[in-house]
Amino acid sequence: MQTQSNRGANRQTIRGLVPVVPTGDVVGEFKNYLDAVALVDRIVAGGFAANLVAIVGSDLKTVERVRGRLTYGRMAMNGALNGAWLGLFAGLVFASATSATTFTNDVVAAAVLGAGLGMIWGVARMSMRGGGRQFISGSMIIAASYQVVVPTGLADKANELAQKAAKA
Repeated sequence: MQTQSNRGANRQTIRGLVPVVPTGDVVGEFKNYLDAVALVDRIVAGGFAANLVAIVGSDLKTVERVRGRLTYGRMAMNGALNGAWLGLFAGLVFASATSATTFTNDVVAAAVLGAGLGMIWGVARMSMRGGGRQFISGSMIIAASYQVVVPTGLADKANELAQKAAKA
């Protein structure tokens, strides 16, 4: 007989709340994620149940791509754009209570004021950074290899469906 805590653990696993690495038969191994996706597309197009297929990435790496140099001009421009959007939103909210003749003026004034304040804030943030990072980047996690996995015993069916879909 299961205890209450064991039943709860089983329920969480079934609902997918506890991350578990899929096990089963490997249908394909790839160095490129898009190639793994293409195989899954062929298997699913052949009629295989999509919820039984998993793509498992291995040997994870963090990749940070540098997008540009961080300068006062860039910070001022980004601050101005963000401030203009915020000012435009605030202007629309508050100017909606005014007459139609002053509505446009109020909205434009709020956007310009927001842009100016955003620009000042962007330059101030850059000044406070000191000698820190001088570049803008974005990071992502990628895998060095990918395996397409299906439940044990279903690999032959998955391969057969993938081959049929590739010929069609």
